[in-house]
Amino acid sequence: MSSPPTQASLDALFARATSARVLDDGHGRATERHVLAEARGIEDLRALREHLRIQEGGPSFHCMCLGDLTVELLAHDQPLASISFHHARSLRNPDWTSDAMLVDGPALVRWLAGRGAPDPLREYEEERERARTAQEARRLWLAAAPPCFAPDLPRFEDDANGLPLGPMSPEVAEAERRLRASYATPELACAALLAWLGTGAGPWSGYPAYEMLPENLLLGFGLPTAIAAASAPGTSEAALRGAARLFASWEVVSSKKSQLGDIPEALWERLRTIVRATGNADNLSRFERAEAIAAEVRRLRAQPAPFAAGAGLAVAGVSSSGRLSGLVTDGDALYSGDGNDIVMFQPGRVSPVVLLAGTDPFFELAPPVSQMLFVAHANAGTISKVLTEGSSLIVMARNQARPMSLVHARGFMAWVNQAMVPDPERGAPFVVQRSTIMEFEHPTPRCLHEPAGSAFSLACDEEHLYWCELSAGRLELWRHPHHRPGAPSRFAYLGEHPIAATWYPTLTLNATHVLWADPVRRAILGVDKRTGVEPIVLAETRHPPAHVVSEDRDIFALTGQPDSRDWHVEHIRSGASTVVADYQRQLWDRPDMVLNRRGLFFTTNDRILTLARS
Repeated sequence: MSSPPTQASLDALFARATSARVLDDGHGRATERHVLAEARGIEDLRALREHLRIQEGGPSFHCMCLGDLTVELLAHDQPLASISFHHARSLRNPDWTSDAMLVDGPALVRWLAGRGAPDPLREYEEERERARTAQEARRLWLAAAPPCFAPDLPRFEDDANGLPLGPMSPEVAEAERRLRASYATPELACAALLAWLGTGAGPWSGYPAYEMLPENLLLGFGLPTAIAAASAPGTSEAALRGAARLFASWEVVSSKKSQLGDIPEALWERLRTIVRATGNADNLSRFERAEAIAAEVRRLRAQPAPFAAGAGLAVAGVSSSGRLSGLVTDGDALYSGDGNDIVMFQPGRVSPVVLLAGTDPFFELAPPVSQMLFVAHANAGTISKVLTEGSSLIVMARNQARPMSLVHARGFMAWVNQAMVPDPERGAPFVVQRSTIMEFEHPTPRCLHEPAGSAFSLACDEEHLYWCELSAGRLELWRHPHHRPGAPSRFAYLGEHPIAATWYPTLTLNATHVLWADPVRRAILGVDKRTGVEPIVLAETRHPPAHVVSEDRDIFALTGQPDSRDWHVEHIRSGASTVVADYQRQLWDRPDMVLNRRGLFFTTNDRILTLARS
């Protein structure tokens, strides 16, 4: 039975021991390679015990790690107890209800150093030096904070769990109000924030969480205001360091690219000198990446025509903000999501036109019809439309549970709601996903089908709606006749699909088949629309396929290894696959593909690449 930690219980263990050994991890694995020192005999054991005296009666706690060292006690060479040593501060005995603080934390590592094992003492002293450096950095950080935060800065930095507050939190909003009230202009407030951000002494990645506050506030004021503050005469070197860090931050580089192009080239030159002087190679690399993005923005503004992107490919579009999501076409123009916005790419121009300036990046697009583009917002739970000439969001259906995979054909529209509901077995806070296939009817959408398991990847043609269902490891293809009477039914069995699978089919259609890419089999598979029998191999690909699009004669696939940046475009006709282009991608890339009369188009990170059709 466990009991609170006491010195008496620890002494009793040592009294039973005839030897001990100290291992160089907290896991208690006694191999020869792990033994740092041994204690044998009464005097040796007594000395070791004195180095492990504990404080009694303190509050209960439990270190989250397994320990740095293990003190293994043995009785006649048989294991008696394993006690883990944590950070030269505390001990853990499995028979105690709590860890225990040590009277002299580093005593054990000093004892080890005296016995020819200096590494634990060296690591302890290095950790103490890092702690002193962090304390000094925190002191300088507090001293540089705008005076309006002096009374209660910590409450603006993290929540009750010690996690940094997000930019939309009430505390950050209050901090912004306090700044606006304390400075005559937004530019002066931003200058103070930039100087504060520039006080951070470490890298621009892996920094203390409390340093997020000035960046969140600067983005709240807006990047144009921060640019004006950094460009003002007499800007301090600390503020310029802060500006360089802000402009190179992930939030700006990934979602505010066009605003980087608004930074004067003279300011970039001043910032480059300051960043190079810091001697931090990673910071310089991030800064140069931001500077390169700004240069590309300026170049595209001056010359907005498509340009080559390697053999056979051209860049047909480049986002204004960040990564593109979704891609649909009306046969001529292209439409995508650019951050929160819905944008259009016109033929012959790589820069997008904003159709809808949004506030939520979690949406999916369906192709336009009659100059109306359809959109499902997962967080808002809405199905809406936007005019292709630009308009506000026209909501068609509300109160949907995470609507996704929006499709339509011949006046029919459907999507799948992916609701997160309490787990029926474990209860809240555990949740499971519940899929529902929905059909649009005015004024209220109706449930078309409730699968036994999960449903995903809708595809629609002139006659049928198709989707995948996965239940108990069985993957099935379902369909519903949307323009004649009939109920949803299982159309084909696609095989076993284990829960640990790293890929799931994404359906596409041509005149004769329902198709998808199978990277495991290195093939494009299909089910005949007329018969619905088991899948057949339509073509084998040269590399594992991940994404596919098809028309009656042509199939195009994006192929490559999932851990590789080198990917390929393969063209399939009459069952034969040929690599027609190569390109570089980011490892986490999730492209979308469309075909129209001009060619193949697909997204990769922040741009649209195109391959002309032959």
